[in-house]
Amino acid sequence: MSKVYGLHFGLNEIGFIPPTTVGKLRHAENDALSYHKICQNLGWESNIFISKDATVNNFLESLRTLSESCMPNDLIVVSFSGHGTRVKDINFDEEDEYDEILVFYDKLLIDDSVKIQFSRFREGVNIFYITDCCHSGTITKLFDLDMLKDPEYFERGFDSEIAQKIFDSNSEYRIIKQKINEESVILRSSIIHYAACQDDETASDGSVIMKHGLLTHRLLKTWNDGLFNGNYRDFFDSIKNQMGGNQNPKLNFEGIINNRFILSRPFSSQ
Repeated sequence: MSKVYGLHFGLNEIGFIPPTTVGKLRHAENDALSYHKICQNLGWESNIFISKDATVNNFLESLRTLSESCMPNDLIVVSFSGHGTRVKDINFDEEDEYDEILVFYDKLLIDDSVKIQFSRFREGVNIFYITDCCHSGTITKLFDLDMLKDPEYFERGFDSEIAQKIFDSNSEYRIIKQKINEESVILRSSIIHYAACQDDETASDGSVIMKHGLLTHRLLKTWNDGLFNGNYRDFFDSIKNQMGGNQNPKLNFEGIINNRFILSRPFSSQ
């Protein structure tokens, strides 16, 4: 019998740079709690890391552990909610010449490193990957919420120039990047990825009333406590239709395409 595992990360604050540099989010940790709750309500095993526990090491090691135990037809639901940004690609394995970055509590994580972890999973394993964060270089300035008067929306990301300076000043990032050629990484699992926005857009942290990032808010509304009737593509289309015109989520299929997985009910692989 196949198994389902949840792995959820959410952080409102970043610990490795001054708080005045990057604004504090309101709802990223709520997102992680909600994804964790969905998995628990469905009876699945689920782990959650929020705030100071949302570290790169916990993310990578959790995926490594799951890759060792997961068998064909198992499902992993992985979510990340927080800040995102991008830096210039230095080994020319990105078509847009930029590497997407997830910003954890302790440091940056290059998208190539995520792909490496996903490549550890056996063929036949299914991964539902949700990233509710910015992956855009268009963010020019972000403010702490305390500096704003009742802001309706707040963006999940920080200036790509700041990210670039952090990347350039830390040899660890460059060494990791130089060792990885993304094109040579083979994904044997089947991955469905919901990204919060297109590469030239920003992702909203949502309004005070929403209590979640915009993507997650629309996802939860569509899921409707499990009453949604449809497959992963239907689910994505329903979410996208509710987003409005300023933020357009992106659907990616990666690895070995498994049509049975795609046609399954969300948060399942059958």
